Amino acid sequence: MDTENLRGQAAISLSVDGDPLQPGHATNPARDAARVRTLALQQGYSLAGVGPIGPHPEHVHLQEFLDRGYAGTMDYLRKTATKRMDPSEVSPWARSALVVGLIYETPFPHTDALIDPESDQAYPDADERLWISRYGWGRDYHRVLTRMNRRLVRQLKEAFGPEHDFRQWVDTGPLMEKVLATHAGLGWMAKNTLVVNPMVGSWFFLGVILTSLDLQPTGAVPDHCGSCTACLDVCPTDAFVEPYVLDATRCISYRTIETRENELPVDQSSGLAPHLFGCDLCQDVCPFNRKSPMTTLNDFHPRNLGEAPRRADVDAFLKRPEQARERLIGTPLKRTGPEGLQRTVRWLDEVQSKDGDLE
Repeated sequence: MDTENLRGQAAISLSVDGDPLQPGHATNPARDAARVRTLALQQGYSLAGVGPIGPHPEHVHLQEFLDRGYAGTMDYLRKTATKRMDPSEVSPWARSALVVGLIYETPFPHTDALIDPESDQAYPDADERLWISRYGWGRDYHRVLTRMNRRLVRQLKEAFGPEHDFRQWVDTGPLMEKVLATHAGLGWMAKNTLVVNPMVGSWFFLGVILTSLDLQPTGAVPDHCGSCTACLDVCPTDAFVEPYVLDATRCISYRTIETRENELPVDQSSGLAPHLFGCDLCQDVCPFNRKSPMTTLNDFHPRNLGEAPRRADVDAFLKRPEQARERLIGTPLKRTGPEGLQRTVRWLDEVQSKDGDLE
């Protein structure tokens, strides 16, 4: 494999002759694509790529996902399915998508190491701790990337003139960001349905800016999963129906964050512990994440409950829900709020009680 070509496709480094803000208008698709990506990387993004808005073949997979019931209680996916499957329904004027990635990996232990008794990173009291997904440790990524996106849009308008349109999203609009990311060369859709970059791994957030500019695509990155099934094998709830197909209703991240159900399905009790918010196991074991670069931002370092809080600390935190709700503002944990965290704690207690009855 040509590593340098991969590096170019992965959009990690890029140079463009002269000032990317000049000449203040569009020139040609190839140069303008380089200018756009350069401005994104200068803004502080780890990755930046350009691709067509579609619709792409992968867009139609959403309907099958919905028809099979894999979306569970995520009704917003059903309500916006038509737009999600065709970005031109969202912005009819758009011709290209700029997709950016921001690394959030930090030099703290991964969840799989925290409970491995043979790991020198394991907590001595690991059995008393709960897990929080890596993305939930720090500031809300929506806020961080939206701020960066808005600054980038202002620069893009300066670089290309008021006659061109730009519209940005960070995991909030009716777009299938991962599909757009693969067609913009940020990586390939792996067997765990996450975008994996050959140089960075999968520990990065995505942002999208649709534009009326006609830009030359960065070029897709081929699938490098090969025969590896580590991400599928490690899933404790068998959420992957087959490679590249996720039943979200069986995913721990869905169960602890997205679901609106108050009761834990009987067939999903095993594997939940000790997850409090989200799950990283299928990323922890990915070979491409073994040497992931670290974020340069303190925004994504642990705060509030930290990365693996003691159960006693979680209980104390939740005893004062109003104060807890206030502290969760500006963090990913605000999505569930103290009520959602309390629900998961209750489920964990129920699972422990059932396990105790079986002993």
